[in-house]
Amino acid sequence: MKQLLLVGFAMALSIATPTMLRAEASEFVYDKVKVNKELAILNAADAYLTSHQATVAELRNKGILPDDVALTWSPDDATPPLGIPSVVWGFCFGILGVLLVYVMTDQSKEETKKAFYGCVAGAIFWVILNVIFNVIL
Repeated sequence: MKQLLLVGFAMALSIATPTMLRAEASEFVYDKVKVNKELAILNAADAYLTSHQATVAELRNKGILPDDVALTWSPDDATPPLGIPSVVWGFCFGILGVLLVYVMTDQSKEETKKAFYGCVAGAIFWVILNVIFNVIL
């Protein structure tokens, strides 16, 4: 009975995985002209900023940086390690995952907190799974 439940659990996980990993082919199309155009804009902005101090608003007002160029990154934005959400790192690897997130995100408190929540959720998950397999079955 334990094996049947474990196989059912593994099958449920394997069914969910392909839909999460599905990607559209259009996401991988490389438009060389568009990339070169945007790099030329950023190179012009970089050349101006090497000799002047300016904000993004000033660059837009002078016409160096068009309004359609989105600048969304800031130094305060922490990205999860290897593009994997920090909660998953904590859930799968426990305390080691929390430590890895802490080191790989340059000590980002927000990402480390997410990894810790994942670690707690993973511990609760495994306790419940052990109770199901050892006590109930």
